[in-house]
Amino acid sequence: AGLPPWSAQQLPSMVAVLDPYFAMLRPLSAHPRFKDVSRGHMFAATYDMGGDWIKYFAAIGEVAPGINENTALESYSSGPPWVVERTDFQAMVPLWGDYTDKMDARESLLLNEQYSFMMAAVNQSVPMLPDGNTMVVSTPGAYREVRHSRTQRF
Repeated sequence: AGLPPWSAQQLPSMVAVLDPYFAMLRPLSAHPRFKDVSRGHMFAATYDMGGDWIKYFAAIGEVAPGINENTALESYSSGPPWVVERTDFQAMVPLWGDYTDKMDARESLLLNEQYSFMMAAVNQSVPMLPDGNTMVVSTPGAYREVRHSRTQRF
């Protein structure tokens, strides 16, 4: 896995990972944090994945990077859209695939790919930028996932 062959003509500076069911109301590039995507800093939607997902490293026989559950929650608990600097993405993709395969072999869960992406980001030290909660509308009652008011805009 990696970048598509057509990108070899002109390598992108960043890569966006989207879910096929997303409906975009404006370009991702319109968000003020989009310009802050750089090596070691991804722009991602904030999801309420908690911080205890770091236990999955041990569950699949991997050594967990030295972060605690609070850091896992505050810096990596994310979901698509993920916008990642290209070289970070290229380093994360093999890990993402490997972790997903190991997670699925252990137990097939709906969110294995999402957990695996977050694990790859931790492994490569690519935390998310602030304000991911202004990126998508997910579950209005979920902690950290949506804008705090109808008038808050980006």
